[in-house]
Amino acid sequence: MRYRIFYSRRPPCFPSSMVFVKALGLTFKDIDKVYIAGALGCGINLENAITIGLLPEMPRDKFIPLGNSSLGGAEMILLDMGLLDGIEDLLPMITYSEMNENQDLMNVLQGALFIPHTEPDLLKG
Repeated sequence: MRYRIFYSRRPPCFPSSMVFVKALGLTFKDIDKVYIAGALGCGINLENAITIGLLPEMPRDKFIPLGNSSLGGAEMILLDMGLLDGIEDLLPMITYSEMNENQDLMNVLQGALFIPHTEPDLLKG
């Protein structure tokens, strides 16, 4: 099975995704693609983002900057209403997690507040 991460929020990207991936019983090595959306995906410098611990150390070709994906998605639907038929198929593939209630995130977040990260081995994919 293929796993993907979709980034649509500002930092703390790495701590949130690390805890989320771990909660699913996965590691970053299991992730095929990382989609980076919104303002973060518009002009991100992958090397710098990885260097400061914003993103995990992974092969660069796994990162896909999307930019304003919500606007692009809305445009696609307006141009082809048939795309709405596939939405029901996507719903079971979505995993939602309330990260602000996750104690693991609070613990990992503390280390991510520092540059360099207090536990640099966590960043290695």
